[in-house]
Amino acid sequence: MSADLGRLGGLNRHLAPRAHPRPRRRCAGTSRKTLGGSVTPSRREFIKFVVAGSVAAGGPIDPTLLAVPDSKSPSVPLVHGERFEVCHQIRDGHPFKHPDTTRKADIVIVGGGLAGLSAAYFLRGKDWLLLEKEPQFGGNALQEEFQGQIYGTGSAYAYRDDEGDQLASEIGLRMPLVNSPDPTIVNRTYVPDTWKTGIDQLPYPKEVRESFKKFRDDTMKIKVGEKMAELDAQPFSNFTAAYAPEVQQWWDGFGASNWGATTEESSAYVGLANVQDLMSGGDSKRAILPGGLGCLTHKLVEVLQPKYQERMLDNAAVVAAIQDHGVVRVTYLHQGKLITVSAKAVLMCAPKHIASRIVMGLPSRQKTAMRRYRFAPYPVVNVIFPKPVYNRGYDNWCPGSVFT
Repeated sequence: MSADLGRLGGLNRHLAPRAHPRPRRRCAGTSRKTLGGSVTPSRREFIKFVVAGSVAAGGPIDPTLLAVPDSKSPSVPLVHGERFEVCHQIRDGHPFKHPDTTRKADIVIVGGGLAGLSAAYFLRGKDWLLLEKEPQFGGNALQEEFQGQIYGTGSAYAYRDDEGDQLASEIGLRMPLVNSPDPTIVNRTYVPDTWKTGIDQLPYPKEVRESFKKFRDDTMKIKVGEKMAELDAQPFSNFTAAYAPEVQQWWDGFGASNWGATTEESSAYVGLANVQDLMSGGDSKRAILPGGLGCLTHKLVEVLQPKYQERMLDNAAVVAAIQDHGVVRVTYLHQGKLITVSAKAVLMCAPKHIASRIVMGLPSRQKTAMRRYRFAPYPVVNVIFPKPVYNRGYDNWCPGSVFT
C-alpha cells in the first residue's frame, strides 16, 4: 500500500523468496535461543505450540497430545504461544484510538518473518521501520536450538537457485541439496522415490499400482498454469476419485502435512501443481540447512541488527494502516502504548486474513478474497536423538496414518 504506488511499482515483487513452505510450528526445549527477545509462557486461548516430550501444534489442540505428568521427571511440559490478543481485538471490532503521528519513515514494513526481513534487507540504505508483533523475528521460519542441536519450526526448504537460495548465497549461507527423494512407508514396506521409480515396489495389488501409474500419467498432461482459475474453483478430490482409493489416501496424507488439508478440502490447482512438481523431480532441487528456512531469517537478523536495530521493533502489533492525504498512517501497540508513524509506503508482510483487518479502505471484493484465507493448524513433533537413527528420507509419507 502506498500513497504513490507508481514510485514503488513492483518493489516488493522480488523481496520475499518463494520458500515452498511447510507451515510447521515452533516447539521449545529446556535450552532455547530466539531472535529479538525471549518467548514467555502463554496462557492464551490460541496455542501455537506445545512442548510435552516435544509436541508442537499450530492451533487449539486436543489435550490428549499433552504428555502425562511423570512424578519421577524433574521437567514440566512448557506451553508457549503466539500473541493474538491484539489480533483478536481487531477481529472483534475493538475500537483502537489512532493518536497523532510522532514518528516518520519512508517505508513501514509490517511483519518480521521471512518476507518482512527480506524486504528490510533489500531496502538497506532506505528509511524504513520494521514492526513485528511477536517478541522475536522469524515468523513462520523460526530457527530454534535444543542442547546444541538446531532445528526448524516453520518453512522447510528452498529450491536450488530460487529466490530463497539466491538470497541465502548473497548473505553468506550455502544451502546444500537435500538429495533425498520422498519415500513411502506403508504396510511395513519402505518404498524409495515413490512417484518416479517406486510405484512398482508399492505393496499393493497390481491393479492398484497400475492405477498409481495412470494417475501420474494423466495428471502430468494437465496444463495447470493455463487453467489456474478453473482448477482453483474445484476440489483436488475431483482428480483423485477416479483412481484406486489408495491414490487419494496417499495425497490426503501429503496435503494434510504440506498445506493442512485433505484432497476433498484442497484446491485442485494447489494439489495438481504439487503433483507435477513432485513427479517431475522437484524434490531433487530442495536445498536447506538445519533449522529449515529459519536459518535464513536467523542470518538476516544477524546481518541487519548491527546497523538497523533501532528500526526493528518486536512486540509491536499493528492495529491500523490508513491512507491519509498522500501518506499512510500506521498505528501500532508497543510497550502498552499506541503509537502512530507516518510513511510514504507500507509493505504488508503479514497473513492476508490479518492484513485485511488492518488496512483501512480496501475494496470490498479484495477484502472478501483476503479473508477467505484460513489458518490450518496441525501438530508437529521435533524429536532429537543423541545419535543418528534414520536417514532414508527427508519427507516420509505414511498413507493411512495420522502422521507423516
